[in-house]
Amino acid sequence: MNGESIYSSIPWRAQNDSAANTWYTANSDTGNIYAIFLEWPSNDTLILTEPVPLSNAQIQLVGQNENLQWNYDENILTIQLPSLAVSQLPCQWAWTLRMKGIK
Repeated sequence: MNGESIYSSIPWRAQNDSAANTWYTANSDTGNIYAIFLEWPSNDTLILTEPVPLSNAQIQLVGQNENLQWNYDENILTIQLPSLAVSQLPCQWAWTLRMKGIK
């Protein structure tokens, strides 16, 4: 499920995020930045401090085709994850955000 964030990826400018158990990679061909998080937040809200979104940024959960709602304020990116039952999650151990328009 998360292969696009691992295979053919390169390190991003930040390796991980101190605000969450999240690791970053990038794909120079597509311009995608990937945030791989290892703990699903109990309130379905992921808080990251490394990505800086442009006004046209798009964020998706890999395995889902919908753009997620996000807010950027005071150097904090807050992403509203979909409210999914455990059986609906695209994976059980790690989840990946595909982000476009991120610097």
